[in-house]
Amino acid sequence: MNSALQAGLALILLAGLCQGSFMVPTKGMRGWAWENYWFIFACTAYLLAPWLLAFATIPRLVDVYSGANGSTLAAVALFGVAWGIGALTFGLGVDSLGLALGFA
Repeated sequence: MNSALQAGLALILLAGLCQGSFMVPTKGMRGWAWENYWFIFACTAYLLAPWLLAFATIPRLVDVYSGANGSTLAAVALFGVAWGIGALTFGLGVDSLGLALGFA
């Protein structure tokens, strides 16, 4: 088996593991209100991790953003807000219906 195929299969397995276990931390937060643990998740997953990953992988990231025009940045921000609203409503659905029905 060539190395590209092995790497692809490993990434598929990793993605499946992440997708299947992303709500596991909420099991230990049964006494918390949904808003509290979703806020921690949102701050980490939507604010902290993307910026850390971007600064770690893109050389001169500030120059990239300063070189983009305003309409491009506005479109990126608009799509980001729409994606965030979708993620928020998905979280509310999982909280209301449970994980199995949320993905059905």
